[in-house]
Amino acid sequence: MAEALKFIRAEPAEAVALFGRKMRTFWWKIESDPGDYSPIAARIYEWVYRCELALALLGLGLLFRNRLGPSAHRIPAVLAVLVMIAISLLQSAFYVQGRHRFLIEPLLLMFASFGVVHVAGVVADWRLRIRGA
Repeated sequence: MAEALKFIRAEPAEAVALFGRKMRTFWWKIESDPGDYSPIAARIYEWVYRCELALALLGLGLLFRNRLGPSAHRIPAVLAVLVMIAISLLQSAFYVQGRHRFLIEPLLLMFASFGVVHVAGVVADWRLRIRGA
């Protein structure tokens, strides 16, 4: 810890840039040791995760626009988002690799399910319009 504080004091701009890179790694692209995962598995996970993240953001947006339930659902959603943010901040401060994002995956999936339901409804409506036209 003393070494980290020494680095932060000596190179504050570099420390902030490093923290930013770690946050980007946590939320967007895992940069792990090539020996940890096969390249094919890493690419598949990257694609699946990005779809999951997009659906989770859609689900969060819908939840906060009050389309998917009463405002009472917002308090647990806010708490879940705060937990994800806290985990990302702590992981970015104390760990190097992004694989620790797996801790937030269950919460992301919860919000992604709202996105999936919405997309499924839009597709079903579109199919009904196509058949009825």
